[in-house]
Amino acid sequence: MGNVYTVTGNISGGISVQRSNIIIDGNGHWLLGSNYGTGVYLEHVNDVILQNVKIEGFNSGIYLYHTNSSTVKRNIIIGTGIVVTQPSKGNQIVENTITRGGISFSFVQDSIIRGNDVCRISVLASNNITVNNNRIADDAREDVKLLYTEDVGGIDIDNTDNSNICGNIIERKIIGINIWHCANLKFSNNTLADNQVGFKLHGSSLKYNLHSIDTTNTVNGKQVYFLVNQSDIQVPTDAGWIAAVNCKRISVENWVSTPNWDAVLFINTSDSEIINSTFSGNFNAIRFDLVSNCTISGNQVRNNGYAAFYFEDTIDCTITKNNVMDNFCFFRIWHNSENNTFFHNNFIGNVTGSAAGRDDQNIWDNGLEGNYWEQYNGTDANGDNIGDTKYIIDTHTDSVDKYPLMIPVSSFNVVPEFPSWTPTILALAVITVALISYKRRLHTKIRNKKRACCKHELEKENAKNG
Repeated sequence: MGNVYTVTGNISGGISVQRSNIIIDGNGHWLLGSNYGTGVYLEHVNDVILQNVKIEGFNSGIYLYHTNSSTVKRNIIIGTGIVVTQPSKGNQIVENTITRGGISFSFVQDSIIRGNDVCRISVLASNNITVNNNRIADDAREDVKLLYTEDVGGIDIDNTDNSNICGNIIERKIIGINIWHCANLKFSNNTLADNQVGFKLHGSSLKYNLHSIDTTNTVNGKQVYFLVNQSDIQVPTDAGWIAAVNCKRISVENWVSTPNWDAVLFINTSDSEIINSTFSGNFNAIRFDLVSNCTISGNQVRNNGYAAFYFEDTIDCTITKNNVMDNFCFFRIWHNSENNTFFHNNFIGNVTGSAAGRDDQNIWDNGLEGNYWEQYNGTDANGDNIGDTKYIIDTHTDSVDKYPLMIPVSSFNVVPEFPSWTPTILALAVITVALISYKRRLHTKIRNKKRACCKHELEKENAKNG
């Protein structure tokens, strides 16, 4: 390493680094801006160490562009953060303290983010990144719960491959860890606590869902069960998140969900069951993608922010005896999802039914009886508890329940008390649906939620029968 440049007093303004093989030591002094510009800017340099600088009052705290093999350590930044961007390689961002800001990598290779205290970490379109032993948290502010801004995830990993995320503590974020279109990621020893949702995983194909996420990861003190290429597994009832990819004969039973984007996520999984469990406070309660021959039965699905059941390319599943209440929508059915049978379910207090795509290819009764729909206003002339006219589920398709029930089904096994924080997720749904649509469009470019009496009667029946 070459020359050492030591700051001897506070500076009103920023520093531009244009020389390689140097050390810049702030010696605890401040760089003070006027709410624009960059505190320290490094461009087209290599082997620079930047340390012990305090920065406030800039649009960007520290910015590395086309910078390689450099280290940014033990700096204090207020109101902004550290950006490393294209194309940069072999950099280390370590032991920095950032208030109201974070660390952002984009188009970076072979680099490390370690031991920082920040509000967020974002990694976009990068490869071989290590994110370890960081503390990522927001201040405990009530208003944060209803704001969906860019500061969404504790750790956002987006279009990034072959990376290791371990030993991080993530608290009080909207989403703890957000994984979007990534391949071959490894997660271990991450602690997620008091986030609105813990994990979110989205991938447009199977390869973007084949990650290593072991049980050393926890959500609100409960272990994560992320199963890949497994069969004949009974998931423990103390799981913090459940996902199964490329699996067969997975059983989820008598489980109470911990808030995640998808409480249970099945991908390319078959011959499995989710029974007698409780779902609340998630974005989607149950999400199936490329799933076949599975059973969802006897569950309480209530106060989830978006869908009770979210299906994509899902066939031959049976959904029965579920109590589906006060969700944003009771189902969302996409793409080639067909021959799924829904009967003896209660649909009460959901904001919308919102079915799309191929829902007309699904079955909404067992040939004799269908489901209870709060909105159904038909008659029952012969008193057999089956409506005299069919219930139209979706006016845009041919989806109908030919035998709608006049009173709710009451034979459920679990009627738990729901946590007090679940209404927050409903507000989250309203704010985020548009964001989901936007992000789908964005990544095309990158890659080439009525009636109280009904609910009261149902709960009385459940209490009587329980």
